[in-house]
Amino acid sequence: MAYEILSASVTWPESPNYTAAADLDIALVNPNTQSRADACFVITTDDTQPTLPANAGYPLQAREARNVSLKSGDRVWLAAPDIGGETAPITLLSLTP
Repeated sequence: MAYEILSASVTWPESPNYTAAADLDIALVNPNTQSRADACFVITTDDTQPTLPANAGYPLQAREARNVSLKSGDRVWLAAPDIGGETAPITLLSLTP
C-alpha cells in the first residue's frame, strides 16, 4: 500500500496538495492527537484554489480517517485552520492495488 505524507496549513495552499494520476481509492488519515490539528479537505478538478473558507471543507478531525474515491486529474486540497503557524501532517494512503 503506497502512502504519501502531506501538510495542511492554516489556509488552502497555492497549489493542490495532491493530484491523482489515475482513478484510485484513497484514505486520508489525520494521525494528530490535538484538536487544533483538525483539518478540512476539498476535491476539485483543476488547479484553481478553493474559494470557500478553509474551515468549510469536509472535516478530517484528529485521529480520523476518511475513504475517498478520486478520478484521474482530481486535486486534493488540505487546510488545518486552527493549527496556527505550524503545519499538520496528513497521510494519504492508496487503497487501489
